[in-house]
Amino acid sequence: MKPALKERRYDTAVLEAVHEIGLALAGADVPASASDRDGIWIFSFFATVVAGVFIRSWLSNRRQMRRYKACQDKLDALKRDQAAVRRGQYASVSCPICLDDFDEATLKGGSSGSSGSCSKGNARIGSSRAAEVPSGSVRRNSGAERLQLLYPDLVSNTMAAQFQQDLQEDRELCPDALAAFEARHPARDAERRAELRDSGRMGASNSFGGGSGGFGAGTSW
Repeated sequence: MKPALKERRYDTAVLEAVHEIGLALAGADVPASASDRDGIWIFSFFATVVAGVFIRSWLSNRRQMRRYKACQDKLDALKRDQAAVRRGQYASVSCPICLDDFDEATLKGGSSGSSGSCSKGNARIGSSRAAEVPSGSVRRNSGAERLQLLYPDLVSNTMAAQFQQDLQEDRELCPDALAAFEARHPARDAERRAELRDSGRMGASNSFGGGSGGFGAGTSW
């Protein structure tokens, strides 16, 4: 294998290394010289690097998926609150600061008006004053803005403004803004980058990363 590496025939070298490793794993005798063993070590090093890159990419994608899911859950909660206000049955079940659901003690009438994470934050700064549970109108006036502050990479200013207007005017959330949010799903984002790369249109007008494109009648999300 080492001669192939010296001649920069990397594909041949990799195939030879894989073949020899396969024989070794199968328990077969692999006559190998010192140079061959050096080649196997080189291949093992590159294989380790590739595996490390793959694992890092997988972990990063997993974090992005969890972040998107959390944002989606909070957006669904805003829609749930809007529907409850329409029915006259609004009851705040999530924190207006972090948008996380209240813990069970709070929902049962505990003294804290914030979620567990916000309660810890209040304790750290020495605040004993409980946060007020907002009314339905306050919730509608601040929910989308808080969502954009928490997830600026998933909810743009334009999307947040549209969601906020829809909530305040008690109407269904804009389908185009929702479509733009769904387009930022990590899986779809990766597919879009691959398509742009394959077609040579990287940076085209339908890219959401730079805010140059969007859905709807001339609206940039």
